[in-house]
Amino acid sequence: MGGIIIMNRGAVCVWTAITALFLMLLASVGPANAERLPAEVFAKLPRYQQARLSPGIQYLAYIFPINGRKHVVIQSAAGGGDPTLVPPVQDADIMWFRWANNERLLIAYEATRFERGLAVPFTRLMAINADGSDAINVVREERALNVVFSGQIETRIVDLLPGEPNHILLALDTDRNGNYSVQKVNIDSARQSRAERAISGAQNWLADQQGVPRLSWGVDGSDFAMSYKNPDGGWEKVTKTQWYQSGFRPVGFDVDPRFVFAVGPVNGRAGIVKLDLTTGLTAETIFSHPTVDVGSIVYDVTGRKVVGVRYTDHFEETKYFDPSYQRIQAGIEQASPGATNRIVDPHPARGMYLVHVASTQSKTGYYIFESRSRRFYLVAPTGQDIRDRATALKQPVSYRARDGQLIHGYLTVPVGREPQSLPTVVLPHGGPQVRDDQHYDYWSQFVANRGYAVFQPNFRGSTGYGYAFEKAGEKQWGGVMQDDVTDGTQWLISEGIADPARICIVGWSYGGYAALMGAVKTPDLFKCAASVNGVTNIPSMVVHDEKFIGGTIWTRDMALEGERRRSISPYHQRDRIRIPILLVADKRDSRVPYQQSKSMYRALNSAGIDVTYIETDGGGHSLDHQEARLAMLNGLEAFLHRHIGR
Repeated sequence: MGGIIIMNRGAVCVWTAITALFLMLLASVGPANAERLPAEVFAKLPRYQQARLSPGIQYLAYIFPINGRKHVVIQSAAGGGDPTLVPPVQDADIMWFRWANNERLLIAYEATRFERGLAVPFTRLMAINADGSDAINVVREERALNVVFSGQIETRIVDLLPGEPNHILLALDTDRNGNYSVQKVNIDSARQSRAERAISGAQNWLADQQGVPRLSWGVDGSDFAMSYKNPDGGWEKVTKTQWYQSGFRPVGFDVDPRFVFAVGPVNGRAGIVKLDLTTGLTAETIFSHPTVDVGSIVYDVTGRKVVGVRYTDHFEETKYFDPSYQRIQAGIEQASPGATNRIVDPHPARGMYLVHVASTQSKTGYYIFESRSRRFYLVAPTGQDIRDRATALKQPVSYRARDGQLIHGYLTVPVGREPQSLPTVVLPHGGPQVRDDQHYDYWSQFVANRGYAVFQPNFRGSTGYGYAFEKAGEKQWGGVMQDDVTDGTQWLISEGIADPARICIVGWSYGGYAALMGAVKTPDLFKCAASVNGVTNIPSMVVHDEKFIGGTIWTRDMALEGERRRSISPYHQRDRIRIPILLVADKRDSRVPYQQSKSMYRALNSAGIDVTYIETDGGGHSLDHQEARLAMLNGLEAFLHRHIGR
């Protein structure tokens, strides 16, 4: 792994321990009555992530960071004994894991390789016993984890086949057009047999409850595609059906494979309906929420019966329909009041439930709830090493945009400070088709710990607030999505929350683009702007994305209706930038090429703009290495202190 490079105007230096220590001790805006914690505390990767019990409740597995990188830890669920540690492979990172059966675990790895100057991701699926023995690449028959990463994506599990614990269904790229077939794979021997041929437009598959691949979807040329395997065994295109055209998308099958549960528009928001695929008619509406979109369905432990749905209000919530799950959830709520409690592993036959407890601060973790004894005890604390008096509350807020549209967001105020005339960081989210919520995030907590208010607006184009709200962001890069961020900043000033002389706009991915466009469109509103792995050159980004399957589709929205792309491209509008800029880019970012930020730095530097460039190597688009996160946080702290600190 390479070092971390910082470039300022007229200077290039390697990020050293001495520099990092200096920035840790650098005087900043001092939070009153709050403990100022080292940046390393916030840069740490989350602990005890994705915890899951094995089907027989013999083992507990989770992802845990060691030396700044993710490992899988497998331990006895009853306690005692030495845990099994599964490390990352070379420079490949662990993405997720699944229990395939009582003894065997599937682990997905991702690595980035450079092809023709572009960082391209590749994945591998490994199987390993709970005691660490018999590791195998389930596609390539290599009986070791130390494999070469090149080729294709090999981690698209279609079905775990509960009735055949040593087999899974796996989608693999098998033709020149990027269409995937479904292979039945033995996870002990890596032997394969074809379960379904590759068909046009099939990059994703959904199996029914009998383990039959019955739905495929993806991209066919320049259009979306979806196909259904009817009861007679023939494949039918469904993209012209009324339910597909209306926006419904299947998320899981009922016991009867004629029926599928689908997310789609119900009273203007995403709800769950039950569709009859043979007639195309809605059999029943399962659930809709009056104010937010529903995200997914929840099956019982058998995976055959739908017992509830999940959605995000401020936290991720679960609504159960099944009376037995309702009673269990009520018992958990009594044991853990004032938090969001989500059952992640139900084992009703044993009266044992693994529960994830979340809050806006650092008090999060996995707990075991024993329904018979009503015991509720912690097994894995996921919160960072942040004491209560150093964490700040992230509170929901709302404001009106210039056209009257209500916009929701979150405001984090430093501990011990009143929300009055504060130096402020505006932090638009990435995506843009995602949303911020009230869960803990290390960015806002770090910035608030340094004494700045943090504002996170869910501008139009964000998900979760209904189809019309999300659709309003289509082809609005630099348009209404940007205006909503501007209007939120003006609202902070009008409410007396933000000091108008000390506001900086900061963002990651699309949020990095929005930060730079803030510098382009409203340079008098912001005193500085920082982009982390952000899009800087729209035309170049479109050319990059169109090299990939589906790229010609998703780049259609990377535009502003009625305008040329150069007019909304920060790189091409750089002459309008007058405020200091921080650019952070990871060399192994496979989503936004790091050359975007590097070229932007060179152009701004040549124009005499106060610009700093930090380049990391290994964190990827999401900065999934502690070293990369620490470099970003240290650089951001120094940048904010210099421009909006006291």
